[in-house]
Amino acid sequence: MKRIDYFFLSAMMIFLLIQGSISAQAGLRYEEYGPHRSRIDSLAPSSMIRRIFIIDSGMGAEQLKMLLEQQVSLRKGFQYELLVLGHSIGGKPKGEKRLLMEQLIMRSVQEFGADGSNVFCVACNTFTFLGAVPYIRSITGHRKMIIYTPVYVTLAALKGGQDDKIGVMGTDISIDPNNGNSYPHLLKKNHGYQNILTYNGQELIDAIQEQVSDEQLRPLVEKAAELFKRDGIQHLILGCTHYTRIYHWLQRLLPGIKIYDSNTLMANRFAQFLLDHDLAVPNALFADLPVYGAAGQREHAA
Repeated sequence: MKRIDYFFLSAMMIFLLIQGSISAQAGLRYEEYGPHRSRIDSLAPSSMIRRIFIIDSGMGAEQLKMLLEQQVSLRKGFQYELLVLGHSIGGKPKGEKRLLMEQLIMRSVQEFGADGSNVFCVACNTFTFLGAVPYIRSITGHRKMIIYTPVYVTLAALKGGQDDKIGVMGTDISIDPNNGNSYPHLLKKNHGYQNILTYNGQELIDAIQEQVSDEQLRPLVEKAAELFKRDGIQHLILGCTHYTRIYHWLQRLLPGIKIYDSNTLMANRFAQFLLDHDLAVPNALFADLPVYGAAGQREHAA
């Protein structure tokens, strides 16, 4: 009897080892962000990675690329493919926004193909809330991609008390309380924050997209800063990648408020990913920038 048990256990161990090896090769392991444990990253072997896509509705992709290039240099043979609409989608109906997003992603797949393992960096908060992740999965094949989004990286970085006031400035989609995936909904349902104030920053987004001068932009930034001060928020989430342009202005205007720029957080974490997978080498600036891990802890590159 003991010999049979020993044989059975040995066979099971060999089977599990083989299965683990197959799963690793097929890219079936997931990284999970936050207590809701949403599956965001499908990790494929780094040796299979072919292209690195950055998807955005407007200027966010260029800003993310700039932030990444300050930190790391891609190894020879790799480059960023920017998939950008090139115009603001503010004011358009939700269905039209989703259609534009799907057309952009589909065009990229048709142009570049879905062979190999492609890295999709969805820089756009609005696209994330419109379902970019499941759509990419549906048209590229579930096992052949790595997907990063700013939303879960930002939420993982947020470290506030349950009674703190959390401000979120974003688009109509990203701050919609009736959207089950919006910032207010995720903050309340999955993170337990109750005091959430939202600000529609479409006017700022449009001005940034139109690349207006600093002199034209400054009054809009100061107006927003006064609102945040008046409401007494302790944390401010910049829920659109356009806001990277005004991130440092807001830091100077709001020294008592912790500000989370989704694009900067995304760049820090994605730069670490590129290094971990030997797709890039660090620049001098990289060692001085914080990297937020999946659990939100603050780490520094060695």
